[in-house]
Amino acid sequence: MPENPAEPSAPAKPARKWAKFQRIVIVGAFGFAALLWIVTQFFNAATLPGCDSKRARDTLSDVFHASKVSPTRYNEIKTLSETKDEVRCNASLALNDGGTLKVEYRYFWKDSKPQIDYKLTR
Repeated sequence: MPENPAEPSAPAKPARKWAKFQRIVIVGAFGFAALLWIVTQFFNAATLPGCDSKRARDTLSDVFHASKVSPTRYNEIKTLSETKDEVRCNASLALNDGGTLKVEYRYFWKDSKPQIDYKLTR
């Protein structure tokens, strides 16, 4: 037992150093994750989506929903041409009734924003 009760015991200092180190590591990890997210968002915003990318499929899903079409799966997706300013694609999708939906679509820039132009054919 220490002679002066106001004196901190010896093991408390290493514990404080360890806690400080843990905080630094945790804050650093969160900072690194945030930086990665920001960089990813920047590059995604600066490029057009590929024909078979998640972004393209999500956009087409919105198009199908707005057109009241319910495809069951993609049969095929083709990239017809790809430049930094335009991506041209076509896809074939299976429908619930056994039919096939053909989709011709292109992504392009308009006023520095990605746009889609599409044509659906049964």
